[in-house]
Order: sequence, then structure tokens, then C-alpha cells
Amino acid sequence: MPSQAASSGFHSQAGWMAFDAVAVAFCCAVQQVPWFTSRPNKRQALARVTETPIGAFLLPFLAILTAGTVAKAFSGSFEWLYPLRFFAAAGMLWVFRRSYAGLIWRCDWLAPAIGTIVFLTWIGMDHFLNLNPGVDPRVPTTLLAPRLAKGIWITFRVLAAVITVPLAEELAFRGYLMRRFISANFNCVSFQSFSWFALLASSVTFGLLHGGNWLAGSVAGILFGFAVVRRGRIGDAVVAHATANALLATYVLIFRS
Repeated sequence: MPSQAASSGFHSQAGWMAFDAVAVAFCCAVQQVPWFTSRPNKRQALARVTETPIGAFLLPFLAILTAGTVAKAFSGSFEWLYPLRFFAAAGMLWVFRRSYAGLIWRCDWLAPAIGTIVFLTWIGMDHFLNLNPGVDPRVPTTLLAPRLAKGIWITFRVLAAVITVPLAEELAFRGYLMRRFISANFNCVSFQSFSWFALLASSVTFGLLHGGNWLAGSVAGILFGFAVVRRGRIGDAVVAHATANALLATYVLIFRS
């Protein structure tokens, strides 16, 4: 088992761990790069990263990526340490909680409706294109563990899917990237500002994050983007995203376990 964890875990993830470390460091130092910000090029202490808008929008997502590579590195063939992703994102969201006070978190009935459409689209593409619905197919056969351990793993997987992942990904892709494609001073761009290039580019980038499900992920990104632009509320995209993930998790637990 140690050799298996080393070969399929740490060694295969070492490059990603280094990449994530560089990405986090880059996010902390990005205030020095004019392309990313319109602020004066002044030296700031690292401790003040929590006051920068880029950190608030990107670091929760980067925390998930970093925790994921660490969890895979030390979990062997199956990611038993998946809860690290939840705690990493939750911790980062807590650190930046004051930065989110100015965002609009309200939503209306259309948000869960969009989430349902994303879910049906994802399942439809999975059926017709023979893809995996975004969830590890090994879960039913690998979780042959004591009931308590299995329950804890599933609980944190679902909590991450419906809480921390929607928050972190919407902040990164709709809160930052989509607006960044419109203006370098992204934090001054209204959430209702619309650009086809910004919508499509951020959505395709979001889709590529989902590997083999990139097409369904890109369609989901477009729908989440429209949810934000419609009323200028990031809460609509977060609820739509959470609804889609909750339905996917329910589908997998019922039909693939």
C-alpha cells in the first residue's frame, strides 16, 4: 500500500502540487502586475492579501485545487482525504468573508430552474455521448469500508458539491474571470455587464476544468453566466450551481451506487 500510494499518489501529483503552490503565490503577488489590476504599483505586505479583490475571488478556488492535489498524493488509488477540499475552501471563504459583503447573494425562482436545466443537460450528454456525469465511477466499488467511514466521506463529498464548490467556482469564473475579460479593473465592472467573448471564454475555461465533461461544463458555464448577468447577482449563479450539483449527487447516489 505505501508503494502504491507513492506511485499513484505523491509522485504523480508532485507536479500539480508545485503548480498549485506557484499559483497561490502568484495570486498573493499579483497586485504588482499591472495587467491584473489598475491599482498603483506599491509594495504591500503578504498579510494584506486578504484586502485585495483578486485574492477574495481566486484563492478559495485555488485552495480546492491545492487540497485536491495533496489529498490525491497521500490517498493512493482512491481519494479518501477528499474532505480536505471542503475544509480548505471553507477556511478561505471565512478568511475573505468581509470582502463578499458588497456582493448580492439574493436569488429568485429562475436560479434553481437553471440549475435543473444544467443537471438535465449534463445527464443527457452523459447518456448520448457515453460520458461520466462528473462523479468518480469507482465510488460504488471502492467505498467498501465501515459504514461510519463511508458515511463521512459521502457527507463531505455532498457538502463540498453543494456549498464550497459552487461558491468558490462562481467567485472565480463568474465573479473574476468573466469580468476580467471585459476590463483589467474587473472589480469596477458591473455583474450585469455583458460581452459574448467574456461569457464564452470564461465558460469554455470552466468547462475544460471538468476534463472529459468539458462540453457539458461549458454549457453549464454559459447558463451560470446568464444567471449572473440577468439581474447582476452572483447569488443566482451560486444557487443554480448548487442545485445542479445537488441533483447530480442525488442521481449518482440513487442510480450509481
